[in-house]
Amino acid sequence: MGSINYTNAVPITSQNNLLVLKGNDNMGDSLTISVTSPGWCLDLWVWGGSNNGWQLKYNCSNEIQMSQYAFRRVPTHDAKEILYWYLEPGYALVLHKTEPVQNYELVNLTVTYGGITGEGSLKVAIKKS
Repeated sequence: MGSINYTNAVPITSQNNLLVLKGNDNMGDSLTISVTSPGWCLDLWVWGGSNNGWQLKYNCSNEIQMSQYAFRRVPTHDAKEILYWYLEPGYALVLHKTEPVQNYELVNLTVTYGGITGEGSLKVAIKKS
C-alpha cells in the first residue's frame, strides 16, 4: 500500500471480504474496530483519488474508528431490516503483527457500533515457500 511494504500482514479489502458485519441502518454514524490479540495492530488506508493515491489514516493502532459509509450495506434475502456490511472499495485495513507470526495463530477482533459490541476472530496460516 502506498510506499509501505508489509510482512506478517493480512489485507482486508472489498475484494476479499474478510470483514463482514451484521447490523442495520440505525447503528450510528461510526464504528470502532479493536484488535485484542497481543502484538497485532491495524492500519487504515483510504484512497484519496488519482492525485493523492492511498493515504494512511491509522498506523499500527489497536483501535480505529470508521464511518458507516465505509461499508456497503446489503439486506438479507428474507429479513430486509438486517443488513450485511461489506467494506467499500477505496478502503483497506491491514492487520499486521510487529513480531513473527505463528502458524495458525488466532487473531481476535471486536467491533462496536450502535452501542453493541460483537466479537470475531480469524486464524492466520503461513504460506509455505
